[in-house]
Amino acid sequence: MPPRTFLEDGTQSVDGLCFLASLARALNIEQAFEIGTFTGATAWTLAANVPELRIHTLDLPAGDAPELHVERDDRTFIPAQRRRHVFKHRPEEQRILFLEGDSAKFDFSPFQRTFDLVYVDGAHSYDYVAKDTESAFQIVNDSGAIVWDDYLPGWEGLVRYLHERTDLDLYLVPGTRLVLWLSQGAKLRLVESGDLIPR
Repeated sequence: MPPRTFLEDGTQSVDGLCFLASLARALNIEQAFEIGTFTGATAWTLAANVPELRIHTLDLPAGDAPELHVERDDRTFIPAQRRRHVFKHRPEEQRILFLEGDSAKFDFSPFQRTFDLVYVDGAHSYDYVAKDTESAFQIVNDSGAIVWDDYLPGWEGLVRYLHERTDLDLYLVPGTRLVLWLSQGAKLRLVESGDLIPR
């Protein structure tokens, strides 16, 4: 797990990081995509726990205005200047590709069905979560998983959107603010490894 100095308001909790690292190891992921880099603590944790993992991480360029509506509290996390990421100058940095762009208009087409794990932690408004979820389903592969962060009462747009997606089998991860979707391929891999007990 990252040193406590890596963690600040807005980063993933230790329990959440433990779950993400455990999921990544259980699925033996090789490619991940993160929407919403922030400090880079989640990207670093995944790379540090899965030695073969390569992760793309996307964040809004410093000073740019978001394309879509954002929640008031989202504005706190919009960078006025480029952030220093915790993975800089660490061995894991060579397996972390930092991308700048607004996820609402970023071109995900080169990544169709590429990623074993997509982590959605960008803006929390209904419009952004809907767009980021659409993009996540374009780039996740047939044995992959998608995880959304910040399923909390304060993020009404995110909560409302996930509640409306009754077409998806979504799981709230106990002790965290994470919501998980598993492809059939991912479920099969976890059942075969004994990490998931079928219901």
